[in-house]
Amino acid sequence: MFVEQSVTRLRRVRVGFVLLCLVPTVGLVVWALQRHSASHREAMAAAVTRMLNTDVAFDGLRYPQPGCLRLSGVRLGGTSLGTVGFEATPTEVRLLLDQCECSPAFAGQLATLARRWLTEPARFPRNCVIDIAGMTWKTAAGEAVTNHPLRVECVANAGDRAVRIISPERPNDEMRIVRK
Repeated sequence: MFVEQSVTRLRRVRVGFVLLCLVPTVGLVVWALQRHSASHREAMAAAVTRMLNTDVAFDGLRYPQPGCLRLSGVRLGGTSLGTVGFEATPTEVRLLLDQCECSPAFAGQLATLARRWLTEPARFPRNCVIDIAGMTWKTAAGEAVTNHPLRVECVANAGDRAVRIISPERPNDEMRIVRK
């Protein structure tokens, strides 16, 4: 009788160990491998491409903390943006760019994107803030004009939508586009 109880208890402990320790560990390993796979990167790029209606590609994807992405080798419509930080909350999306070189063609893409943000509220339900550490404007000849930080805020309030572009170095100089 003593041996039968210890064998039954031993089986219960082993089953409990497998269910409470090994199964969650294997699940976490599978989840981590999936998040670092090429198919996950491609799915994320496809989702952003659908949202912006502009070709978006990137080489690397990291999750430094919950709700944050760090994308490396980002290309938006053929223009390289380098490394981009992406933070999302239920009401806001924040993009952090280290460097951005804006050519006339890329400025046209950005203007189209801003117009779509103003006129298509269903496609863009969250506010968006873009912080660029160094924005370089290029002329049609390809020469760099300036290299200044820039902040772009796309906000919505009670049905009104606005885009505000401001330089942190010159807070009194700003451009606002409001759609009521």
